[in-house]
Amino acid sequence: MLPVSAALALLLDCAVTGPAGLYQYVRAFRNYAASFQLEQREIDDKTKNPVVDDGIVTISALRIQPSSSVPDGAAASSAAEGAASHAVDAAAAAAEVEPAAKRQRTAADSSGTPAAHAAAAAAGWLGPGMSAMAPDVACYLCQLSSIPGKFNPKKAAELGVPRGPMLGELQRGIAVTIANGRVIQPHEVMETAATPGACLLLVDCPSLAYLPGLQRQQQLQALQQEAAQQQQQQQQQQQQQQQQQSEAVGAAGATQAKGSSSSTGDTSQAAPAKKFVVIHLGPTDITSSEPYTAWVSGFGPAVQHLMVSSDSQRSPTVLRAAVLQAQLNAIEPEVFSLQGFQALAAQQQQQQDTAERAGAEQQMQQQQQQQPNVLAAGSGCRFTLAPLKYQGLSLESVTAAPDVQQVQAEVHDSRRTALLQLLESYKADKAQAQQQPTPPQLQGIGRRAAELTLLGTCSACPSNHRNVSAYYLDLFDRGGLLMDCGEHAHSTSTTQRAA
Repeated sequence: MLPVSAALALLLDCAVTGPAGLYQYVRAFRNYAASFQLEQREIDDKTKNPVVDDGIVTISALRIQPSSSVPDGAAASSAAEGAASHAVDAAAAAAEVEPAAKRQRTAADSSGTPAAHAAAAAAGWLGPGMSAMAPDVACYLCQLSSIPGKFNPKKAAELGVPRGPMLGELQRGIAVTIANGRVIQPHEVMETAATPGACLLLVDCPSLAYLPGLQRQQQLQALQQEAAQQQQQQQQQQQQQQQQQSEAVGAAGATQAKGSSSSTGDTSQAAPAKKFVVIHLGPTDITSSEPYTAWVSGFGPAVQHLMVSSDSQRSPTVLRAAVLQAQLNAIEPEVFSLQGFQALAAQQQQQQDTAERAGAEQQMQQQQQQQPNVLAAGSGCRFTLAPLKYQGLSLESVTAAPDVQQVQAEVHDSRRTALLQLLESYKADKAQAQQQPTPPQLQGIGRRAAELTLLGTCSACPSNHRNVSAYYLDLFDRGGLLMDCGEHAHSTSTTQRAA
């Protein structure tokens, strides 16, 4: 009898496939999850597809490399940003004014604005720490197996198929050979045609530098052609059905004059259409750009597209964390920013003068009606591929977004006398501290030199909500450092980054 932990370890053997850098990623968290076997496969030129084929689903990993002509411009853009930041710091030091390390925390940083990020991304900038060497990304093509039609045992008996295992194989879509040597195909014993398995494509495009690789990928080109051909076939079938219906109506009118109610229309059902779904992972500035939308349009109108991006989320993943962040932002906006809820705050600001506000589900449904095949998926959005009766988009788990302005207004409620007194005392102490001279060790340090993020409680005493104490030092283009990593540090970091 094995212990429970040992038994679970035997059940948790798995394999993970990913782009270059997977080994380093697994090595980083392996010490925290060492109780199960984990096979690692990095995608390279020698990878053979499909990487998964179990008879139910086949998964192919597509390696996408960035264009070699873009990183130079990206590096120049990043270098220009760094030069501008250092120039501001040097000018401040020469004028003997307040150093940038203290002044720029309250001033706007032009290099961090959405417009600057959009311009840099359009030029191929991959983000902090990625301008020197652009990594490969992986896209995944998942194909579900076809679902056989309704089995007709009478047809099988007429064709000479004996009772036993052969009937089960035919129902599973496997051809069988009977005693006289004849091969019986599954479609010969089915009342209805088989339903093609759904096709799911997961596209990762962190920068426009990867778009040429997506356009050159042969399997993606074949997928676009297959979707376009199916769209043409559906249109032809619809035209044929309309023509048959019109002919049937004319024949029915002729026979009705003779006192007959018969009809000569063709009652055969059209073959089920294959479902195509594409999930796009990438910043909104990339997925909404003209070159990317032009590539997406190549799939045709019959393909369902789900745009997934952290910077376009309207509903938070963790509702309680969003409320706490909004409350803390009302107390100290410089320390507790609304970085993860900028899209939500901007949307609610636009709707401030509107009497009725539609919920997250209604907004998604309205967007889906305007663009039936393109949808910005929010947190909790679920798309079911199988079984067929549940196939489609489900918004039941979408979290309702909190009213940021209302939450912050409740913090400054006049009935909270003790809190308001503490806030007034804090503001006075803060104003006095800002008048103090900057320590010599911090003079000349720019805004993008370093940034310290406190994760969790940041103390030795656990609480009911979080009991992790961790610190992330962001060095921007030079990387970062995670210190004193405790339990659930990854979860709190994800919540803070809204990724």
